[in-house]
Parts: sequence; C-alpha cells; structure tokens
Amino acid sequence: MDKGKSSVFSAVLKEAAKPDLSSPKAQPDLVVSAETANAMYDSMYGVMSGAMSPKEAVQLVQRTLK
Repeated sequence: MDKGKSSVFSAVLKEAAKPDLSSPKAQPDLVVSAETANAMYDSMYGVMSGAMSPKEAVQLVQRTLK
C-alpha cells in the first residue's frame, strides 16, 4: 500500500493493529430487532448515496426503537 496515496487507510490499519484494541462482543445489528437492523442499513446507505440526510437517517432508526 502506498501510504502517500492512502494516508487515511494507512492510519486506520495502524490503529487496528494495536494489541490493546478491543472489539465488541457482537456486531450492533445482531443485538437489535430485525426492524432496527434494517433501518440501520437503510440509514447508512441512504446517507452515503445522498438519498437522505443524516438527520433523516437518525429519525428512521429512532422510529424503530420506540
């Protein structure tokens, strides 16, 4: 990997290689209902694609938590 071309990715890999890095016991989508997990995915991809704003994404997920 060229650190000059991928400086952010290089920094992420450096952090991930640290021995004291902890990991969650389960992925966040595995400890919520299927409805909430689907809303999480829809919200992330919605924001990444520009189909919804971050505020709309949060509201989408929050509706499944009530």
